[in-house]
Amino acid sequence: MKKALVVLTLVSAFLLAPFGAQARTIKSDPTRESLTKFNSQIVVGDDGMADVVEEITYDMGGVQHHGLERIIPIVQYIKDPSTGVKKYLNYDFKFLEAAEDGNANAPYTVSGKENGQVIVVRIGDANVTKTGIHTYRLRYSFGPITRRDNVADYISYNIVGFDWPIPVREVTATMTLQKPPILSQTYCYTGTSGSKASDCSVDILGNTVRVESRSPLAIGETISMEVDYPVGTFANVLGLAEQPSAKYADTDTSGGDLGSMKTVLWFMLIFFIMLVIGLIRFVVSKFREWTYKRKQTVIAHYESPDKLKPAEIGLLSDKAAGNRELTATLVDIAIRGYIRIREIKPKSFWSGAQYEFEILKDLTGLEKYELSVLSLVFVKTPLANGSKAVLKREANYAREGILKTINEELKDRLEQKGYFLPRKFWKKQQKAAGKIHPRTMTIITIVGTIGLFIGLIIYLNGNFRIAEMLLYFGIAAMALFFMRPARYTKLGYEQWAKVKGFEQFMTVTEKDRMKFENAPEKTPALFNKLLPYAIALGVEKKWANQFADISLTAAQTGWYVGSTPYLNSTMLANDLNSSFVSSMSSTMGTSGSSMSGGGGAGGAGGGGGGGW
Repeated sequence: MKKALVVLTLVSAFLLAPFGAQARTIKSDPTRESLTKFNSQIVVGDDGMADVVEEITYDMGGVQHHGLERIIPIVQYIKDPSTGVKKYLNYDFKFLEAAEDGNANAPYTVSGKENGQVIVVRIGDANVTKTGIHTYRLRYSFGPITRRDNVADYISYNIVGFDWPIPVREVTATMTLQKPPILSQTYCYTGTSGSKASDCSVDILGNTVRVESRSPLAIGETISMEVDYPVGTFANVLGLAEQPSAKYADTDTSGGDLGSMKTVLWFMLIFFIMLVIGLIRFVVSKFREWTYKRKQTVIAHYESPDKLKPAEIGLLSDKAAGNRELTATLVDIAIRGYIRIREIKPKSFWSGAQYEFEILKDLTGLEKYELSVLSLVFVKTPLANGSKAVLKREANYAREGILKTINEELKDRLEQKGYFLPRKFWKKQQKAAGKIHPRTMTIITIVGTIGLFIGLIIYLNGNFRIAEMLLYFGIAAMALFFMRPARYTKLGYEQWAKVKGFEQFMTVTEKDRMKFENAPEKTPALFNKLLPYAIALGVEKKWANQFADISLTAAQTGWYVGSTPYLNSTMLANDLNSSFVSSMSSTMGTSGSSMSGGGGAGGAGGGGGGGW
């Protein structure tokens, strides 16, 4: 172990050596510095371009700096909501003027970095340092910031940006638009990327929207605004591009480099080794789980094991809760009479179906995670009797946080039942695995820490694109070690076998079903009762086929109102599968880049900065 630590120390010294004299900036101190005021004035033209004026009051807190650095991303990543393919938002940019403490002739530089995907503006003299409070003014043209999807034309604008290394005390912003906004369709969001928090105020006067923060922004937080209009409002909207624009790449004047290719190779080698070890560990874990599962005896069950709910059955089946568990929970809540699901727009060749949800009674009897699932649909509508909401893109942006919460709640429930090992149990497992295991983990921790530290230094020296690649690679490798999946206990494997038996009962043919003893009678009530479980396990069509010869009345399918009346279970299941389940999957798919606009903190603009 001591030898390993010595080797790692020497490697880290070798890797860090090239960076000793490359710093071009004076690092900001978040404990002493802050932006005391950030005011942005945005005027949006008919062409969707934004004329932006930022007035920033910077308290350097006794730390010496040359001036202010402002970083503005002009290429952002996003996933195409229809295909899931990575696309790009390419913005035009033109810097117009800069001032420092009222001096319109203050020196400044504008450069493109990251192959022209980021603009860096530095105001101040590289030969002069200063302290105290200073006011900076920037004006630039940016856009188009007008966007369109199948729901609305909209503007989603990130006012401050996530990448300030110091807190921001106060934020105000005004946006003047060509079309008068409506208060109920204008939102502001605060917090980290994708946050739905709204610790801010929105006021509208004519064509102008004013947004103001109610409390300071911590490091990594921003404030953004969104204005929605009917589809077709804007004549010019920004579309998704196949490739990032490099039109500003020739303005790259960034200093500093990676030292040598040898350093890069060492860096990549370390993380490659980590990744290989992680993959081996993952494969061994999967093989062990597969072995334990093969030892279980699967016997058909007619009832949910241990009275588990559909989402719990889905989680116990594969240790993950996703779109099927969300859909199964909504269907289960509807069948129990809490909500009604209504298809208001049938599925067509050009677009998916659209659904309205109506709350029919008090929700007191629902579990906490079930209320979380409902909140994914009722994004801007209270969870109260009589409330209605249409499933649309707001759910897409809220999905990740809520899905994570639901996963945690469900895993906690199954841990309490003794089906999964408590997540704190892994330390005991380390000791039981032998002496080599903790030593290996220690080395990995040290290497990972050194690697991330080097990536941070590269980032601070302006080589953003390479640094981000290395950081993401390192983080992904580390995740294989420390983000351990849920693991079954002995009782958990036994319950998993019962779930498989439950699934077997719902998927057998009519001929095989007759062989079961005491099999429940086929009735519409049984079909409804077990349908959410079939959805969670992905076997709803096979389950419906068992009831193909039984007619369904409107009263028996009243929880789900489709585009056509249903004569039997197969018709209902086919409609559910082809329209509702697929609609849920596409609407609640991943939200894409943290910089994408709409429905949460983020959007066009943003970036960050600090002292230099």
